Amino acid sequence: MPASLKQLRRNLLDTGELGGFAVCTTTTAVADTDPDARRKLVSADLVHDEAGETSYGGWYAYLSGGNAGSLLGQQRTVRTHGYGRAQGQVALNAELSAIPPLGTEFELLAKLPAVRWQGRPGLREIINQALERLWVADWLPFTGNGTATYAVTAYPWLTQERIFDVQESYGSTLPFASGMQVQLRQDAETPVLDIGRAYSPSEKFWLRVMRPAHTRIRAGGVWQESTAGLVNDTDETLAELNLVTTVALAYAYRALAKGPPPDTAYEGRAERQEAKAAAIRWYSAPRFQRAPVYSGPVVTRSGGRRWSGRWP
Repeated sequence: MPASLKQLRRNLLDTGELGGFAVCTTTTAVADTDPDARRKLVSADLVHDEAGETSYGGWYAYLSGGNAGSLLGQQRTVRTHGYGRAQGQVALNAELSAIPPLGTEFELLAKLPAVRWQGRPGLREIINQALERLWVADWLPFTGNGTATYAVTAYPWLTQERIFDVQESYGSTLPFASGMQVQLRQDAETPVLDIGRAYSPSEKFWLRVMRPAHTRIRAGGVWQESTAGLVNDTDETLAELNLVTTVALAYAYRALAKGPPPDTAYEGRAERQEAKAAAIRWYSAPRFQRAPVYSGPVVTRSGGRRWSGRWP
């Protein structure tokens, strides 16, 4: 089942590995006569009799849905002493573009922002990095042109190692492996596919491939080629939710270790998670006639070379 960017982000946060996290809805609209009305979010979800005024200081506030309207996707940080426990209010470091209306959904994130913020990678970027390392199976459709050569500029991610075979069909028969040799070559600036025989203009065939998960995205309800991966919270991927979470955690730990500010406590977590993610990527690979070959370094739990090698 496809998973959206919002689902992936919240699944990642629900692991509890990235600090505190809360989803709230504004239950009080701040009066427009308040000079700081654009800096405040008020929700009964945040009322707490015993919390201190610094409880959410430095956390990221991300407007994620509900009645957010034009505020959707805006992000700020909570001021150090910006929490009002009696009203359930958080004061932001900078104004939003408008006063948040009643029923605005927002997320509070302790460790990493939802989107990149002042040099710190956001969870959207981290999730897309994970999708680049995971793959999904796909059949690329072609129509014959009377030759055995086809430009594949529409698929800049395609490499020889990602090709499994050519499938063809006659009449109403189900597609079957043609047994044709396939060679991907570069003709100056144009990537070209050479196939073992010419297909007439009336013939259709398919190239079976495994592709990086970020290259096939459903945006606005339509599946399409992508180079940017998931952009909006409603964008969806074919990659399995928990697999993405496992790989994304490796990137999240590494981001926390690197900072700013650097946190060496996450170095060991990052290396252990990278080893786990490398194994999961391998065993989640599509098995058609053969398994893909990993050409990168061996990763161990105790450190050593990391998982930065190229995958097919």
